[in-house]
Amino acid sequence: MSARHSKSTVDFKAVNERVLASAETLVLSWLPGGKRAGAEWVCGDRNGGPGRSLSVNLHTGMWSDFSLDGKGTQGGDLVSLLAHIRGCTQLEAAAEIDPSLARSLNGNGRRPAPAPAPQAARRPVADWTPIIPVPDTAPEPPAWLSVHKEHGPAVASWQYRTQDKSLIGYMIRFNREDSRKDYRPVTWCEGPDGKQEWRAQAFREPRPLYGLEFLHRDGPVYICEGEKATDALRRILPDACVMTWPGGSNAVAKADWSPLAGRDVIIWPDADEPGTRAALAVQQRIPRARIATPPAGKPKGWDAADAFEEGWTEQRVMELLEPKPEPIETSAARVVDGRHPDLPFRMLGTDGERYYYFPDSKLKTVSLSPLGHVKLNLFSLAPDDAWKAVFPKRDGFDEGAAANALMQWNAALPAFNPSRVRGRGCWIDGGDVVFHAGGHLRVNGKTVDIRHYTSPTGAIYERGADIPTHDGPLASNMEGARLIELCRLLPLERPVSGLLLAGWVYLAVICGAMHWRPHLWVTGTAGSGKSWTAANILAPLLGEIGLSAQGSSTEAGLRGELKCDARPVIFDEAESEDAVGQARMAKVIEFARQSSSGSGAGILKGTATGGSVKYTAHAAFLFLSIGVAAVRAADTSRITVLNLRKSDDRENFKQLQELCRETAGNPEWVAAIRARAITNALTIRKNVEVFSAAAATFTGDRRSGDQLGTLLGGAWSLMNTQPVTPEAARDYVAKQDLSGFLPELEDSDESQCYSHLMNSLVTLGHGMRVPVGELVAKAKGGDRDAQADLKRNGMKVEADRLWIANRHPQLELLFRDTPWAGAKWGQQFARMPGAQKMPVSKFGSMCTQRSVSICLKDHD
Repeated sequence: MSARHSKSTVDFKAVNERVLASAETLVLSWLPGGKRAGAEWVCGDRNGGPGRSLSVNLHTGMWSDFSLDGKGTQGGDLVSLLAHIRGCTQLEAAAEIDPSLARSLNGNGRRPAPAPAPQAARRPVADWTPIIPVPDTAPEPPAWLSVHKEHGPAVASWQYRTQDKSLIGYMIRFNREDSRKDYRPVTWCEGPDGKQEWRAQAFREPRPLYGLEFLHRDGPVYICEGEKATDALRRILPDACVMTWPGGSNAVAKADWSPLAGRDVIIWPDADEPGTRAALAVQQRIPRARIATPPAGKPKGWDAADAFEEGWTEQRVMELLEPKPEPIETSAARVVDGRHPDLPFRMLGTDGERYYYFPDSKLKTVSLSPLGHVKLNLFSLAPDDAWKAVFPKRDGFDEGAAANALMQWNAALPAFNPSRVRGRGCWIDGGDVVFHAGGHLRVNGKTVDIRHYTSPTGAIYERGADIPTHDGPLASNMEGARLIELCRLLPLERPVSGLLLAGWVYLAVICGAMHWRPHLWVTGTAGSGKSWTAANILAPLLGEIGLSAQGSSTEAGLRGELKCDARPVIFDEAESEDAVGQARMAKVIEFARQSSSGSGAGILKGTATGGSVKYTAHAAFLFLSIGVAAVRAADTSRITVLNLRKSDDRENFKQLQELCRETAGNPEWVAAIRARAITNALTIRKNVEVFSAAAATFTGDRRSGDQLGTLLGGAWSLMNTQPVTPEAARDYVAKQDLSGFLPELEDSDESQCYSHLMNSLVTLGHGMRVPVGELVAKAKGGDRDAQADLKRNGMKVEADRLWIANRHPQLELLFRDTPWAGAKWGQQFARMPGAQKMPVSKFGSMCTQRSVSICLKDHD
């Protein structure tokens, strides 16, 4: 071997760093029987069998293996893991991982790392079915079933019985020469040909518990690991119900735990990590179960059988399993507001299935299942030294005691509410104005460390990418008025549109503080200035708090980017020219609609460990496009459309450019405007509520009042910092021409549906395409050809009424890619004034359908 590849000079750290990015692919090939569990790959042993005794952290490469009789083996990287799996040196493992190193070693006479041993093919499962209970006519099991071909005669056997004491089968134990144990289940089975006999075959899943015949006893149910420990505890507690499950620590999930529903359950784990994991697995299936803590100083694997051999009395066992309440209360008293004074994280409570934590180091919410409270996951909450200080043990810290205490303390807290988690943006927290800048908070104008802020409402502020904050002077009323002037210089169709746009821009920075988040849709033909407005006004004013999206962006992408943030979204090129684009934009618009309300859009996302995380979005959207995709009444009431006109007024554009350079183009002015909004957020929110109530008296509709009143309240606040009176708000709203934004009958879903139908084009026999409305008008005047064309498309005119079939293939084509597809048009027409549900009738010679008729006089 060359000197540069000797053991002392091979850079194992560099090899590990190179392969860590491919950790999951490599570990999958090395341990094929495992599975992903959060950030870990878990399996039963180094052969990759099923189970959880061996775990590998896919982010760091750290691993641990407790499959060898509970004796743990650990390592800190993937090279040592492969060496452990192959039974070779780390140098040989590195050669297998790194092909260039392998070639060099082979060229110098060094043998390559051995290939993985071929796994024996699995024998097909015999088609024999265990019979429960065993019939009374069945003979005793044959003697040969109690003799192992390698380990000799059995050393113990246990009978599994039903609650009425009927026999289920046997569990037989053999001792191996290496001090390990082998178990053989024996069941009475029926074969495919009807033959019945005793066989070495597992119990039928879900497998029965050992000790079901004792369930009639009152009091707690005690769970031990293994039949031997269970029998020992029964000898110490002769009147108690003591049980276990078959198959050991890796078979908890295969047992039937339903008989214990509603019972008080106490688990006595073996004093080692596999025992703790098994106890946590049981607790995951019986959430009310309590886990006892084995006494300190006992050897690994110590259990109830060892306690019996040591002469433990009933009193001493009960002190272990049911300790007096004083120590628990004293321990719990140290936990205040979810914090233990010696642990660097907060406990946030539980939702019944998972436990939530907030580590000071990461400032990110961590959720763990009961089974997930293992050493590597505990290290994500606090370092080793902290655990040793609180849960000391001779050779480290007591993981079982730590897991038990954390779950008990967490369960005593109020239930975890995901809406408490807040991302970046501006928030009202009790009476505080909090601007979450990612790495720190600005609370009432002062910088505060996230870890040191005590939220009046119990909010949780997660760390994120930094957003610059401003410590300089706030913009004055006169400087705020310049933003309104800037927006009014844009060639918008209606004079009030500039005021509404300025109000949106001002409120967008503090959208998380608002009860209602309004959305805008800026539309106009090519060359009307949409892109210029976005690049020169919107983007500079919103800065890094804003999120820019393009037409191909999806709802899922926006949700993933926003998470819990309260941020404005600029969605440019919001076109939907084909069916795919329409479907994509429909989901984005629905997301924007959900983000409007005070509670925000609740988003549930699955996690790799089988749980879920809920994100609540508080976004204010501004769409830009040639056309408007928001057509449903639920959308139009939350999205105000502003039309940009193509203008040749060069003098106006020159003024716009000059004012833009002085305002949006001036970073200091922009920072002062943002700081003004954040500092006055509480007053602005109260003013917006007054304006919403005032606007509703003009619009006659609460939702449009929320939408327009919020925008006008934002514009008014650009020029005022004092609370507004209801009278002043009504006067301000009355001065604005809102006629183009008031809710009309045509805004309803049914009217939008009718309008779509009348404007849809149908193809006539000679290839000409005409609107449905034109055919309706002709048929109403007596044109038979028009009537025939309507019937071919699922419609007809009779006595000044238009009949529309509830189902028809041509109507399905006309309503394709709309909210009324799938025969939903009938529901909309049935809600129109004067609509009638009609009996079965013919629409042409080939279609007989029920229909809805509407009066054409009401829609002339």
